[in-house]
Amino acid sequence: MFISLPESFNFQVKYDENLVFNRKETIIGISLPLGGGEKRWPMDSNFLKDYARKKNAVLKFSERASTNSEQLTQVEDLIKQNIDVLILAPINSKEASIIVDKAKESNIKVVNYDRLIPNSDVDFFVSFNGLNMGELQGRYLTQRAPIGNYIILSGDPADTNSKLYKEGAMLYIKPLNSIGKIKIVAEESVKDWSPNVAYDIVKKSLIANDNNIDAILAPNDVVAGGSIKALEEQGIAGKVLVTGIDAEPAAIRRILEGTQSMTIFTDFRKEAEVAIDAAINLVENKPLTAFSETNNGKKIVPSLLLTPVTVDRNNIQEVLLNSGYITLHDIYSLQN
Repeated sequence: MFISLPESFNFQVKYDENLVFNRKETIIGISLPLGGGEKRWPMDSNFLKDYARKKNAVLKFSERASTNSEQLTQVEDLIKQNIDVLILAPINSKEASIIVDKAKESNIKVVNYDRLIPNSDVDFFVSFNGLNMGELQGRYLTQRAPIGNYIILSGDPADTNSKLYKEGAMLYIKPLNSIGKIKIVAEESVKDWSPNVAYDIVKKSLIANDNNIDAILAPNDVVAGGSIKALEEQGIAGKVLVTGIDAEPAAIRRILEGTQSMTIFTDFRKEAEVAIDAAINLVENKPLTAFSETNNGKKIVPSLLLTPVTVDRNNIQEVLLNSGYITLHDIYSLQN
């Protein structure tokens, strides 16, 4: 039996703009610092890329900036590329509000990443608890050297995190200093987080104090590396307590070798995930995952401050290797 079919059919078709295949991909602009001595930012870039890929978001990176004006120009270029939202880690926290204003003029939401931008109209802030990071450092030093000569180094003055780290550490150091148990023989900031600047400060302090130094408060691993270089030249590396922050592979190697005492692990994977999720939710007008609020001087900003972890030779395996954050190859690579 044969059925005769018409050569054409007429259907009423309904188009649903909410179908997944019709949805516009979120385009996220990323602007990170060049960071002077800091080596962490390429890690952030990779983690942001990896997680954005999982979330089907498109990232547009600017070149990492070395000055605020350079970063402003780069963000202006990102805006011209029709980004939907901006993730911004400022090169100069104190001057970066002008960059936020530029994004807002184009109705672009801003996720403030890692370094708080004071007096700015950002929409979300993600970082680690900087005060707590400093507290972990100060507690570690004072428990192991409650008496002695200290060198106090703080980070770049243009980075708001520098102040928080030092404030937290001094909550433990200052009381012992005030009763004469701890003597602060040097107290200086390290411009651009430069290891060379740190080296010069520590070398000068060692000479002035006949190498009689018991502890160095170093605000990150790069500064710790510069400090330890000065100690090595005097043959006392491993005899002086040295802190750090960021859990960089080179720092972990120094901890295993005994020249650096500890570091603070801040899992940049989690920070990147929170930033990407917040950026997408801002574009899609969905609720933000915020467990705290931060007063940046202009507004109360929904925030998520992640928890740092102290790492020394006793828990490197558990915290860093078992979690897949770094590998033994990373630690002992010649590039570090």
